[in-house]
Amino acid sequence: MSRLMRVFLPGPIRAIEKGGSVYLFVAGGAADTVNVYEFDANTAALVQEVTSPTRLDNSVASEVFEVGDQTFVAFGSSASAGVEVFEFDTDLATLTSVDMITSIDGLTPSNTLLGGIVEVAGVQYAIATANLSGRVGLFEIGGGADVLEGTQGQDTLDGGGGDDFLFGLGGADLISGGTGSDRIDGGAGDDIIYAGDGGDYVFVSLGLDQSYGGLGLDALIAIELDATLGGVTLDMFNERVILPDGTRQFATNFEELVGTDQSDRIIGDEQFNILFGAGGNDTLRAREGNDVLYGRAGADSLLGGEGNDSLDGGRENDVLNGGDGRDYLLNFYGDDQLFGGLGDDFIEVYGGNNRLRGNDGLDTLIASGGDSDVRGGNDDDRIQLLDGNNYAAGGNGDDIIGAGSGNDTLLGGAGADDFLFTTVAFRGGGFNVVNDFTIGEDIFDLTDYGFLDAADVLALASVRSWGTRIDFADGQAIAVVGIAAGDLGASDFVI
Repeated sequence: MSRLMRVFLPGPIRAIEKGGSVYLFVAGGAADTVNVYEFDANTAALVQEVTSPTRLDNSVASEVFEVGDQTFVAFGSSASAGVEVFEFDTDLATLTSVDMITSIDGLTPSNTLLGGIVEVAGVQYAIATANLSGRVGLFEIGGGADVLEGTQGQDTLDGGGGDDFLFGLGGADLISGGTGSDRIDGGAGDDIIYAGDGGDYVFVSLGLDQSYGGLGLDALIAIELDATLGGVTLDMFNERVILPDGTRQFATNFEELVGTDQSDRIIGDEQFNILFGAGGNDTLRAREGNDVLYGRAGADSLLGGEGNDSLDGGRENDVLNGGDGRDYLLNFYGDDQLFGGLGDDFIEVYGGNNRLRGNDGLDTLIASGGDSDVRGGNDDDRIQLLDGNNYAAGGNGDDIIGAGSGNDTLLGGAGADDFLFTTVAFRGGGFNVVNDFTIGEDIFDLTDYGFLDAADVLALASVRSWGTRIDFADGQAIAVVGIAAGDLGASDFVI
């Protein structure tokens, strides 16, 4: 079986086999790309092909090497003195650039070709030749971006400059990331970790660790812990990590916190935070600052606190509370409860039977895909129902309430309210009940229908024992409870 691979001036090919697939790494030549082709190891069928950009001019040869469970691919160049190192993700078949090595004695700035990967005294080197000079040299993989691995004893690892990978393994290790965007895993033992400057990733491991974030957006990540152990507490406000067995670690100055697949407690501090719940039924709590909270899978509880926060509960039955500030609350699926709190909030849900509360402020609430109970609260709110059979109440203030395609019940509450109806062709429809229309104060907005005047609308009205029913040609109907058809006039409609 053969397959044409669409690569512009392809260079030499390297291949590995992992998890039932064969991956081919092809330098894109003059296209300044590197390419991955995944084939099924049993059938030789092409599963996917992925192209990634490279910082090299005219990438050519490639070499594959592994550090622990991670796979790296190094590419040379036919036009510049450099070796670029990529981390390979087998799930997505993607290559992510992690290192650009350009300094080497004896090589001219052209035609750098890889001849292999060697390890000397625990340091990985790329063997490179410079075709135009006929000379050979070594690029240290880590002379800028390092891959450093400790032992089962007590180690000191220093990444220095560049985007480094630092693995302490066992023992009480001292690990410094230095500058650059580093990935640090202390492993077992009581480790001291300094992330350093740059946006760093520090992975929570077992032991009495001390972890210090530095300059830049640093992440403290617990997702790699054994999922069978249970959930953790990541608490930047109190500068601590509590492991599933109750062990307490010290951690400070991390802006991004990522939990486990179990039920976690994740708490931010006064700065900007990004909080990820991952799996499990998580509790996420932000404090001051404009924060971002993701519940992800599980029935989660998210509290924004002060600041203008963004909350996304994810799937399942979540509770979101924006707290103070202008907050954005979003949820998909599940039967969710979303509370805006103080401030002008934007709240939207898609799927499930939900409760939405704007509370104080000029709030916007959108409900779709289920039967929701939506209430604006105080001030002038905007409610838009898309589908499902919903209940919507504006509360206090001059509210705008838009009916959707289902059978909705609408209550304006106090204030001069606008009941908005659109055609079925747009998103309207269904049998909608308006319970508290006040003549001379509230209005029906029928602009989307294109009526010439209010008389055209009233011609569609019929008297019922409970009030007035207006039937439109597209099948939509409005029941105006407690109002006789004869009491409605031109001032009650926007045409």
